[in-house]
Amino acid sequence: MLRRITALACIMGCIPAIEAQTSPAMPKTEDFTLMWWAEGFPSHTPAAPWLRVIQTGHYALALNTETLRIPHLGPVAPGLDYTTAALADNRAWNQLPPADLDLVITVDGTEYRATGGGKWTNFAGPRLIESGRFLQRADVTNVVFQAADGTRLAAEARFETVAWPDRLALVLAARPVRSPIPVGEAAFGRLGGGFGFDGTNHLDVPHDPELEPEQFTLELWAYLAADSMPSGHAWLVGKNHNEWAEGNYGIMLAGGIPRAYLNIGGGRENSFHVAAPALPAERWNHLAATYDGNVLRFYLNGNPAGSQTIGRTRQPGDGSLVIGRRPDRAGNGYYFRGALDEIRLHDHALEPAEIRQRYEAPETVAPDRQPVREWTFRPDGQAMAERSGAVWRTGAMELRLSAGGTTLRQTWDLPENETWESPQWREVALAFDPAAFRLAEPCPVTVAA
Repeated sequence: MLRRITALACIMGCIPAIEAQTSPAMPKTEDFTLMWWAEGFPSHTPAAPWLRVIQTGHYALALNTETLRIPHLGPVAPGLDYTTAALADNRAWNQLPPADLDLVITVDGTEYRATGGGKWTNFAGPRLIESGRFLQRADVTNVVFQAADGTRLAAEARFETVAWPDRLALVLAARPVRSPIPVGEAAFGRLGGGFGFDGTNHLDVPHDPELEPEQFTLELWAYLAADSMPSGHAWLVGKNHNEWAEGNYGIMLAGGIPRAYLNIGGGRENSFHVAAPALPAERWNHLAATYDGNVLRFYLNGNPAGSQTIGRTRQPGDGSLVIGRRPDRAGNGYYFRGALDEIRLHDHALEPAEIRQRYEAPETVAPDRQPVREWTFRPDGQAMAERSGAVWRTGAMELRLSAGGTTLRQTWDLPENETWESPQWREVALAFDPAAFRLAEPCPVTVAA
């Protein structure tokens, strides 16, 4: 045993000492990112400013998402680690100096400057995109651009911040907007005029026994705008309270995916639904749900999307039929944004060939297959296959940030012989080191896939 230990000691003594080395790619103590609202989320905290703060172990930024002003930007005192910074108050950044942010879009010779960010709603305004220990990504949508004479640019624009521990990227992205969908019967339709919904309006049809057939077909045309695709649930048409209520039937969207609902028996366990593929935006889509007393079927643009066997007799309800919102208005109402047209309720289940015919020739309804109720809106209204939009012949964007007498700037110009129109997003980005206030060095790491 002693010989073994002695031999091992000799061998180890012959091996040179190896110094522990830290790879430059390994995170350091100060390599972290945090993001929060300076005094709590303003929609829930009275009088709190819309001041979003980003802090790392190297720098901090405070951005007012309403005005797009930067009241604080610069290096923070060294030595903070992730946990300490997360528990600290606002003193690490609220004494930093301001910076001047200037966002400019030039269209057909006229210069427009950003005057503010969009108001917070469930769909727009300041948004969180991605958040983690080494990355914070957020934006502000519906940024307003105005010319010197007050003219507002017809554009959809967003301002994004992407924060890493040692650098920050500012991104301005914009595109010409399509014409907004008018609210109510001023909206364009699939045939004649349709009905426009802006997320606050709806149509309420009082209960009537003819709206409660044992077997039925519910069909409609729906137009979704690319700039207002639903992220949550949105009801197109529904009757009898909600999907857990006895007698409920209807069509709704779940994150852009249409579903046909039917409840026979009441309660969650008796709520049946069939889903179809996600609806493409900026075009009319035909949806039809049928129930023949046995099988619930769902169709998208004339094609079967799915079915579910239920095998029960449908029981009538006594609630109203609501178009553009969940019938019971629970939660945020689950309102729809877009346009609807040619809504029909039949007291029988149309055959697959009839559904196909309704999609291919919506203007034709067989005399012996008339619906029990229909909502076709203004026959003298305007039918449009898609929304119109602006076309810009020349365009440029500039993102400029100034602090301490130094200005960082990036620009983008529309190439010659090209046009800029919706839905084309164009962007300009400025990546810099906020602690030293200089353009960021190119990253030495490349990824090939």
